[in-house]
Amino acid sequence: MKSIAATLAPSVEESLKELCSRHGVYLLEVVLRGTEQRRIVEIYVDSPQGVTLDQCGVLSKEMDAIFERDNAFSAAYRLEVSSPGTDRPLQYIWQYERNVGRLLSVELTDGKTAKGRIGSVQNGIVTIEPSKSRQKPPTKKTLAAENILELPAALDVKQIRSAVVEVEF
Repeated sequence: MKSIAATLAPSVEESLKELCSRHGVYLLEVVLRGTEQRRIVEIYVDSPQGVTLDQCGVLSKEMDAIFERDNAFSAAYRLEVSSPGTDRPLQYIWQYERNVGRLLSVELTDGKTAKGRIGSVQNGIVTIEPSKSRQKPPTKKTLAAENILELPAALDVKQIRSAVVEVEF
């Protein structure tokens, strides 16, 4: 989870994490938008089984109680609790497992990038397969020039800086 300590008191952040843990979900990210007078608090939670709308409702009420108890904000705020959308980076191995077969954009720690389908996930290794497309595959010269990873590739999750599931139509 991205640290939000600069905006929320560490005790509030810790209370949110503990609450999520009690409910069997992970606190992925807290995003604060707007001004101090019109604050919007977006909280993203997830679990290996996914998160239901009812769970988000319960968490929202309990998180609101934490914010009120700790006087986290000086003015009114709007709280939104939801599961992450496809535009949120994957952070846990179980998120990769849940998305096997889906198109993934990956940036590695060495700066290389790739776009392909998650083929399998085993023991912390994510296999990325080429995506079937109408375009012909890039040449080795193009791959090297554009710093693109050749697929298929077996990647240790520690090699992945950022991975986002792509929306397909």
